[in-house]
Amino acid sequence: MGTMLDKLRALWRGQLPLEVAFWHFAIYYGLIVNVLATTVSIVLLLADAPIGLALIVHVVPLPYSVVTVFGALSGLVRAVDRKDRYTKDHSDLVSEYATRHGRFLRLSPEELDALDVARDVEAHVAHALLARVQAHSHDARRR
Repeated sequence: MGTMLDKLRALWRGQLPLEVAFWHFAIYYGLIVNVLATTVSIVLLLADAPIGLALIVHVVPLPYSVVTVFGALSGLVRAVDRKDRYTKDHSDLVSEYATRHGRFLRLSPEELDALDVARDVEAHVAHALLARVQAHSHDARRR
């Protein structure tokens, strides 16, 4: 299995199945983390703790939420890639091109991961546009 940190890395890179990324990490763990942080923040406010401390505790889950959103998006794009060979090949080539340029620019590993996520989003948009064009041309041929 691996540690939770390994699972979060796999989530960030979109290597987990979409069902696991969304239901397990975003919904189940996300709900627990956010409810816990909100509860602790409310308790701090009721105990007359400084408002800054309560705000800090309240936003602690934000990085986790960002990771789960990107992980779910990456999982979605990978699911689309499995269905359409052109989109997969295209997004893989874009990823390789972006990574090479990122390394040339000496980007950090985190910035290179962000490029990979941007590629996933770009691939999803490209697939949606391609599907629309194909549906439109299919409708035009039927007329």
